[in-house]
Amino acid sequence: MNEIINKKIFWVIISLTLAIIFMNIFSNKIVDMVISKHYDQIATEVINKLQKEYCPSPYGPGIDPDKVNIDELMKSSGEWNKTWGEQKYDTE
Repeated sequence: MNEIINKKIFWVIISLTLAIIFMNIFSNKIVDMVISKHYDQIATEVINKLQKEYCPSPYGPGIDPDKVNIDELMKSSGEWNKTWGEQKYDTE
């Protein structure tokens, strides 16, 4: 009985070793075939992602720092005209 189990374990080890060697040798070719087959779909998805509107927040819409008008904010609030030190020690 031990002989049969040892032979099974031997063949399992041999088959796993051959499978790993096969994957290492041919994995690049398999990936290249899949990519070449779906190249147009991949390119279309990349273009769609690049054309999406920019959103600075990873969780949803927010304030885009590139589109903030600082002059308008300074006019609407007198707080913006103070420096950091003046705000810190202001005792009003």
